[in-house]
Amino acid sequence: MIHKIILSKPKRNKKNKVLFLDKDGVVNKKPPKHDYVKTWSEFKFNPKIFDLVRKANLKNYLIIIITNQRGIARNIISESDFKEITKNMNREFVKNNGELSAVYYCPHDYDELCVCRKPKAGLILGAIKDFNIDVSKSIMIGDSDSDIQAAKKAKLKKVIKIKTDDLSKLDKLL
Repeated sequence: MIHKIILSKPKRNKKNKVLFLDKDGVVNKKPPKHDYVKTWSEFKFNPKIFDLVRKANLKNYLIIIITNQRGIARNIISESDFKEITKNMNREFVKNNGELSAVYYCPHDYDELCVCRKPKAGLILGAIKDFNIDVSKSIMIGDSDSDIQAAKKAKLKKVIKIKTDDLSKLDKLL
């Protein structure tokens, strides 16, 4: 089962282009290794993420966040706490004139036989189906090899790996 939080209605009447973003390390500052963002007070947006999302929206990109959330499987964060953080994150995007369409997340651990944990492509493939996505016009931005591998497995044509927390080179992306 693909876990998702739909934040805006899918536009099914046409093929959509999407800017896929990894969460930890792209949307927000990545926590230290083996730690997790467990509360809203720990969530810190990356500089320039609001500008990037606003520009993408203006160019008719849907924004979908794709994220592994192993902390849920390890009982470090509850799924309801993750959803609360997501609600608050979405509220801040709206305040900053940006619109997220969805968050697709994997709450599983490494050893669980799921189809969604990156580097598998299940989260992206689920979004492609739900939002009628044109993979030839869509982009994935991630900060890890697993982000990039998942995007390539889903046949996205434009895949960009950034250094964790560094959105500085994305100004001219869109």
